[in-house]
Amino acid sequence: MPDSTRINAIGGWHDASDYLQYSTTSANTVYHLLAAWRDFPAVFGDEHAATGLRGSNGTADVLDEARWGLDWLLRMHPQDDWLFNQIADDRDHRGMRLPVWTPFTVAGTNGRYISVRASRRYRA
Repeated sequence: MPDSTRINAIGGWHDASDYLQYSTTSANTVYHLLAAWRDFPAVFGDEHAATGLRGSNGTADVLDEARWGLDWLLRMHPQDDWLFNQIADDRDHRGMRLPVWTPFTVAGTNGRYISVRASRRYRA
């Protein structure tokens, strides 16, 4: 592959809380989404279009999500003899970026919500 070759790598999911995307973790996610559908199809609804916007599209949302991941995995394999494992580079891990907590951050809100729910569930 020539240096500076560009491929269409739109889609997929970011791994962890950084900006990296990996084929291995995405393939694992797709597998589990499809296995969940295979084993428990009745628990999945169709409340969103494949774009993620509200509105039914005739396909269970879990399958729309699996398709999003599969489409990206296919983009990561643009030719028979090319397969990319990662999108991004080491600049993402330069330095230390700690999250800034405020009472209004999603992480702070979710953490408090989970603590309240857990304390109610496991109250002595």
